[in-house]
Amino acid sequence: RAIAEAKAKKAADKKAAEAEKRRIKAERERAKKEKAREAARKKREAEAEAREATDRKIIDALIEAAPFDLPEDVVKEETTRRIARTQAMLRMRGASDDEVEKEVAEASSAERAEVEREFRSGFLLDAIGKNEKVFVTETEVEERIAQMAAAYHRSTEEMEQYLEQRDMMGSIRNNMREEKVMEILHKKVKIEE
Repeated sequence: RAIAEAKAKKAADKKAAEAEKRRIKAERERAKKEKAREAARKKREAEAEAREATDRKIIDALIEAAPFDLPEDVVKEETTRRIARTQAMLRMRGASDDEVEKEVAEASSAERAEVEREFRSGFLLDAIGKNEKVFVTETEVEERIAQMAAAYHRSTEEMEQYLEQRDMMGSIRNNMREEKVMEILHKKVKIEE
């Protein structure tokens, strides 16, 4: 009987050891997969940052190559709107009037320059899009909405309704068109470091 109990204990110990080995192996596999996911995420982020830097260089070169005046009232209105938004955010965070005034004074010229850059960029990309006959199909818009819905764990219908309620569909189409124009520009231009 003692021999049978010893054999049973030995078998149980062996099963426990095998289970522990399987658990450790599974844990290592999970860690390995997580490490691979993290590496892939970092790679995607690095690629996106490099792409944004290249996009910025292309836009800067376009703006430099094709200077034009912007309607002062439109630039001023958008700059004022952005500064007001900055003021509101600072106040919501509890900043004093002096802090708000200082921050706005520092940001005003930079904000104006960014507004001018965005407007020039938009006009130039629109002109290139027209020249290159770039358009976005309804199918492409639907696919983008489906991607957005999946990212936010919503149905496509819910996402579309959300975007329509906020008048964002035109903005989505315009962004997609600009992405297509940038793809064309990436193929046509050579960036020098």
